[in-house]
Amino acid sequence: MKLTKIVHVLEEIAPPELADDFDKGRIGLILGLKDEISRIAVALDANSYVLKKKLQKSEQTC
Repeated sequence: MKLTKIVHVLEEIAPPELADDFDKGRIGLILGLKDEISRIAVALDANSYVLKKKLQKSEQTC
C-alpha cells in the first residue's frame, strides 16, 4: 500500500487539527519511510517491549 494512502486513512481516523495544543508539532510520521509499505505495527508507547518485538520480527525476515 502506498504511504500516502496510509496517512490519508490515519488522518481520517484522527484528524491532525483535533490534536491537543500540547501535541501540536509532535504528531505525524516520525520515520523516513519508503513509498510502498508492506507491514505496519502500531503501539501506543514505544517502550522496550515493543522495540524488542520489532527487532525480533526484523531478524526473522532477514
